[in-house]
Amino acid sequence: MSHSNVERVKSGFAAHNRGDLDALVELYDPDAVFETLLLGTHHGNEAIRLIYEENQRTLSGYDVVPVELIDTGDKVVAVAQAVGSGPASQIAVDELFAFVFTFKGERIVREQAFRNREEALQEVRSTMSQSIAFAAPLLPGKSDADREALASAQSGERKADHEASRRRAGITREAVWLQSTPDGDVAVVLIEADDIGAALGTLASSQEPYDVAFREHIQEVHGMDLSEGFPPPEQLLDFRA
Repeated sequence: MSHSNVERVKSGFAAHNRGDLDALVELYDPDAVFETLLLGTHHGNEAIRLIYEENQRTLSGYDVVPVELIDTGDKVVAVAQAVGSGPASQIAVDELFAFVFTFKGERIVREQAFRNREEALQEVRSTMSQSIAFAAPLLPGKSDADREALASAQSGERKADHEASRRRAGITREAVWLQSTPDGDVAVVLIEADDIGAALGTLASSQEPYDVAFREHIQEVHGMDLSEGFPPPEQLLDFRA
């Protein structure tokens, strides 16, 4: 889906540059919001049409060319530059500027303009899901039991139950790796959610049959009682490009 969004953004720039505002506006939801740098915030795709009509007058003789498109899921960051020759505008044409396009389905529901790439990426980072990663040592002889249980959750008979459990908890991603160490096997767990605290709280307290069974499995293979909670890991590094 997100790769298709990148292609949609490319087609939007192409439509703008050839003056095809009908094709450009078609990419936007009827209730889309456009937050511009110079002209305020505008609502609805017809208002967006007027903004782009003004842009075409302001940037007469220039094309707005995307030099970098960054896929971040439901958002696409577009770093762009005005290329060509024409009357002066309020945007320096030798400088890069940026947009964040937010999609719902196949339509743009929000466009935000930024002065540079870093501001756009910062906006995306501020709206991304929270995440937590931690290591959970396995009890001796319990690695195969954990493999079997997680295989069932991934693609076996418990797949539907597991997915429903994670949706109830608001978890958007869960990944588990098994790492062998000189002191035994360790499960390395990554969880992403809009609210990590609430997600972990749901897993710890839900009385849904699958969630109860999941806690029993964790108790069996890790010796951990999820209902009692656990101290959060200490984060030592967080590099982001």
